[in-house]
Amino acid sequence: MTKGFSGSAYLRTIKKRIKQEAIVVTRYGLVGIAATVVHMLIVSVLVLLTPMHTLLSNTIAFCAAFAVTFAGNYVWTFQSPGNPWRAIRRLLLISIAAFSVNTVVLSAIISQKWLPDVGAAFISAAIVPLISFIIVRIWGFQNASTGNIEKE
Repeated sequence: MTKGFSGSAYLRTIKKRIKQEAIVVTRYGLVGIAATVVHMLIVSVLVLLTPMHTLLSNTIAFCAAFAVTFAGNYVWTFQSPGNPWRAIRRLLLISIAAFSVNTVVLSAIISQKWLPDVGAAFISAAIVPLISFIIVRIWGFQNASTGNIEKE
């Protein structure tokens, strides 16, 4: 009798893959938290201590957070998958799309005066991580030479 869908080898493989994904999600989350802290710290300081407009402050903060995101995810989360220039271009494209959504939401919250500017920046920064993770995981850090997302 052959082991089918419920065979023990298959279940071990599934358990191993779930564990690997849990590690990746956890690392991605920790890098995201670090990048968000950098983003929020910079935008808060610029909004509260300078005459700079909130959207410009948010753009500067986004750039700093992008550097944290790329370094953390490339080196730690996805363990240097392939060509870094290819990965940075892809992450930049994903991040610009996410930043665009962030900016639209931020602009809407500011224009409607639903929250103070710093609160609006916090809310707008919180809406993108899940969508970004899915795209980054599937495409952003995929190794071009092997098709693998991370080193196995």
